[in-house]
Amino acid sequence: MPLLVTGFIYGMYVYNESELLTKVSQRTKTVAVFMLYIVQELLVIFISDKLVGMICFQYTLGVSAFMLSRKYAGLLILTTPVITNLYLFFSGRDSILSLVLGLVVNADVKM
Repeated sequence: MPLLVTGFIYGMYVYNESELLTKVSQRTKTVAVFMLYIVQELLVIFISDKLVGMICFQYTLGVSAFMLSRKYAGLLILTTPVITNLYLFFSGRDSILSLVLGLVVNADVKM
């Protein structure tokens, strides 16, 4: 798991600093990095859930993004609980009430 997470962090950093993304607008770059983060976050949650039997390492991507570049770190750290709750909801282990409560608490923290 740590090796997988390290590979994702390095990939996100390389993709963020790539020459391809320097030629696009800031909005496109933000959307691309955010989508990459969501896919990586879901893969970390899924693989850790299936291999380890519990969800772990979900915050390492957001914290590492904070250490690498503070541009996206706040958004990435705040979206981690939402992604985790969505995974639990769609896998049938969480209720809609818990999902809504997590979204409300997360929205309250952002304000």
